[in-house]
Amino acid sequence: MDMMVSLGLDHVADTMAGNKNLRVISDRQKRRLTVGEMILDGNCRFVCLENITDGLSSTNSIKLIRDLVNNYHTGGYLACISVLQPSDKIIHLFNKLLILTDNGKCSYFGPVDRPL
Repeated sequence: MDMMVSLGLDHVADTMAGNKNLRVISDRQKRRLTVGEMILDGNCRFVCLENITDGLSSTNSIKLIRDLVNNYHTGGYLACISVLQPSDKIIHLFNKLLILTDNGKCSYFGPVDRPL
């Protein structure tokens, strides 16, 4: 159940996800459900996740990122996670940081603990 809380899905834990004809949970919830499936499956050696904290509270966003980092780091997996306007707490959960300019060029890539 901790994973369901981290993903912000605990309140829909007993709800069917639905299909293309029957919409039961939101699109954001479906995205986070897919993330949970990838984590629990254990066969995904590399994941690229975009804006997965959308719709989550700051507390649940931190929990989700912490769980992802812990699960993937301890398992020897690689995760590339984009987060829009992350808090300092979220930034410091990562070991490396990539900052892109508006036109997509690399502005910084390196350890999170180094000053920019």
